[in-house]
Amino acid sequence: MRDYVARIVFILISILAVVVLSGRCNVFMIKQQMKSMDSMPVAAPPVATVYEQASAASGCPVKIIKGLSFAESSGGKNLKHADPLVKGEFGLNERFHAERAKKFGEYDPEDRLEAATLTGKMYCDNLAFFGDEDKAISAHRKGRHWVIENGLAVAYVARVKENF
Repeated sequence: MRDYVARIVFILISILAVVVLSGRCNVFMIKQQMKSMDSMPVAAPPVATVYEQASAASGCPVKIIKGLSFAESSGGKNLKHADPLVKGEFGLNERFHAERAKKFGEYDPEDRLEAATLTGKMYCDNLAFFGDEDKAISAHRKGRHWVIENGLAVAYVARVKENF
């Protein structure tokens, strides 16, 4: 094995020597190219969407958070809910604010990132409870007890999934 590695190293050194000696590798030219690269503008890293940030914070897949947003408010375009206690892009029912804040931490339902993160945490909690994606989605809209007693909110689950 050592002979094999030694042969490869020898071949690589030989190739490098040939290139350098033949003038094809001009060290000065390489240094100039590297200096010019230092002054080149660097593209800013892409900014994560609210859905991606909430997914990273909650462990919930982006598609679920995004689907729930579109099902509840057309992705934040329709924030007028029939029930005045339902707030924000994710349709968070504020009757349960104290319970959710105690379990997941304080949040503002009108703050997109906080609401998206809470939505992701709630989904993961419901998924752990039910072990079923559709039931976890239904529980976001109807609550855990409703799902236990009545089953799936079929139309709601379909609306969420059509926006994955």
